[in-house]
Amino acid sequence: MPITKNHMNNPQSTITRTILIVVGIGIAIFIISRILPYIQGPQLSEINIEKQQLSDEYWYVIEGKTRNTEMVTINTINAPLAEDGSFTHPFALNAGRNELSITLSNGFKTTKELTYDIITPTSEELYNSVYNEVMEEKTNLETEELLEEPSDEQTTAIDNT
Repeated sequence: MPITKNHMNNPQSTITRTILIVVGIGIAIFIISRILPYIQGPQLSEINIEKQQLSDEYWYVIEGKTRNTEMVTINTINAPLAEDGSFTHPFALNAGRNELSITLSNGFKTTKELTYDIITPTSEELYNSVYNEVMEEKTNLETEELLEEPSDEQTTAIDNT
């Protein structure tokens, strides 16, 4: 049967065409949603440290949240990953520079490595810092004593000599 103009405007064929278009769009959205994590790769969406950070503590709990990630390792140690993509990992810091290497990997064998530095004071720097604070406080106290007006007892003691 030859296709005529009247045949193309048939309501039944218009409905069929509309259904096919809707189903086709649905399938395309489904395929894109399945492929998108592979294209984007593993991602770190939140973390509680800066790229370079100073700390006066020698213990730090690293917390973060990931997307499209199945495994997180911090300096080659696996960090447990919750269903929502969050992780928590305690980390002992040495005096000086501490390099953290965080590796994210997904089910498609794609990895992403991020590096962070946490710098803690060495024992000498810590000693110098405390020593400087004590000396500054002592100087401030001595200056305050010199600026105070003498009390009546001190004035009487000076007059009696």
